[in-house]
Amino acid sequence: MDGTILKIAVCDDSDADRKELCGMIRRWADASGHSVRVSGFPSAESFLFAYAQERAADILYVESFAHYIEIHTRAGVYRIKESIAAFEAKLSADFYRSHRSYIINLKAVERISRTSVTLAGGIAIPLARGKYDSLNRAFIERN
Repeated sequence: MDGTILKIAVCDDSDADRKELCGMIRRWADASGHSVRVSGFPSAESFLFAYAQERAADILYVESFAHYIEIHTRAGVYRIKESIAAFEAKLSADFYRSHRSYIINLKAVERISRTSVTLAGGIAIPLARGKYDSLNRAFIERN
């Protein structure tokens, strides 16, 4: 191959099945001359969380819908079953809870007004009353 490393994620709740699938992929890669990095995850949610941690800079914002959240990245949208509070606890200080239903990446902020925050790409996110001053402080500290 051309030096490209294929990244493959295997999601299965059975540890034995996950190990078997990872082994099959590695044997295929060895036989075909491909370079692979295989990662196993017990669920799609755990994969998405690992991806989010690895690619946190790519996250623009997180939006909550009841018991699910949507992670909006530069590459697409990922939906997982988790509360916004639980997800927020896993993020770095580069993220800010701008509203009960939104977490924003402070590195993606382009403009802050009293009622909304504009992110890269012109995405407008609502800003809760009373959050304007603390958001400005957080933005200055992180940028």
